[in-house]
Amino acid sequence: VAERACVRVGEEHGRLRDLDRLPHGVLGHVRQVHEHAETVQLANDLFGSIGTVFPVESEHEFEAICAATATIASVCAFMEKIASWLAENGIPHQRACEYVARMCCGLSCAVADAPDQSFQSLVKAHATAGGINEQFLKHIADSGLLDGISDGLTAVMKRISRT
Repeated sequence: VAERACVRVGEEHGRLRDLDRLPHGVLGHVRQVHEHAETVQLANDLFGSIGTVFPVESEHEFEAICAATATIASVCAFMEKIASWLAENGIPHQRACEYVARMCCGLSCAVADAPDQSFQSLVKAHATAGGINEQFLKHIADSGLLDGISDGLTAVMKRISRT
């Protein structure tokens, strides 16, 4: 399967790991090397049993998706910072972590359940004019955080790109 469908998992870049050692929810990224539908289906079935499979059309698309996975630790750090701030403001840390996790999970599920809805439409829906979401978004945008995300992803893409 690895030779014919070039199955990659996370940052393993072509090195297959034992399936029983893969963490729950890992994203299996599958790139079709040969137009052999049976092989591609086998790879999709294999990795679909442990997570979501995203077939891609090109090496560039595969690398861009891999680069985006570099944001996972940062998203967790963002969530931890929010939970820590809540704890500093009197919410027990465990409750703060659960609250932040459920808030982010709820938003993620809403987006996953409506893939035709853009992130920009969610920004507009949540950043009410004059509201606290608009205030916080402006603060992080003005601090350069959002531009820094694009810059960081570009740097990761350059690192992993083969072309």
